[in-house]
Amino acid sequence: MIKKRNSLDKAFDVIFSFREDSRHLLNVQEISKIVAIPQSSVYRYVSKLCERGLLQIDPSSKKYRLGMVLFELGSIVYQQVRVGEVMLPFMKELYEETRESVFLTILDKDRVVCIEKIESNSMLRISVERGDVIPLHAGASAKILMAYLPEAEQDEIIRKKGLEKFTCHTITEPKRLKKHLKKICLKGYAFSNQELQEGARAIAAPIRDISGHVIAGLCIAGPMHRFQSHEIERYKKIIMDVSIRASQRLGLTRK
Repeated sequence: MIKKRNSLDKAFDVIFSFREDSRHLLNVQEISKIVAIPQSSVYRYVSKLCERGLLQIDPSSKKYRLGMVLFELGSIVYQQVRVGEVMLPFMKELYEETRESVFLTILDKDRVVCIEKIESNSMLRISVERGDVIPLHAGASAKILMAYLPEAEQDEIIRKKGLEKFTCHTITEPKRLKKHLKKICLKGYAFSNQELQEGARAIAAPIRDISGHVIAGLCIAGPMHRFQSHEIERYKKIIMDVSIRASQRLGLTRK
């Protein structure tokens, strides 16, 4: 049975049609022929895609081409892939030093996403999957990213997403959270004590790009019985050292 295409499928078909032309320039008639959609419908899709910046009109040929929004999205994906590739050796080093789970997180608008991980071999460990979404206000791997956002963005996230309570240790008061985030910036690392999961502790440090902007969070996490005071101090020094060297590898020239 042939699957019926809905409007979203057809809009994607219009975008993907530009792979069929070596010049990547198409008019409505050419798109209609490639995707087998009536010209009147193609015109509606093209108009809406232009409004969103996914397509644009080429001034010289008056034909359509892919818009800069797709380039911007592609640049984001490229940056994420590059960060993951550059960071993996540093994550392995951190794992070898601690034998705890190591995660790499990035900020995706108003949420935090895990893009790389190395799990501990211990039977009792903290597990996060690639692609898992982590709330910005809870857990070291997320707080390290929220802490370096402009205050206005922090306020907007708190207003929009709220401060959900996951355990009795989760910070749910806006004023207390913002004070806590300022301390993170001053110290240069984030610590989490059972904020997302009972019995779990974590430490995270910022990863910066060539301009000094925080683009990722490097985190080690494990059960609290292996994160006692002396381990925490040791892990803190290790992860801050690794994060500085990793940032330098990404182009940062200053600490």
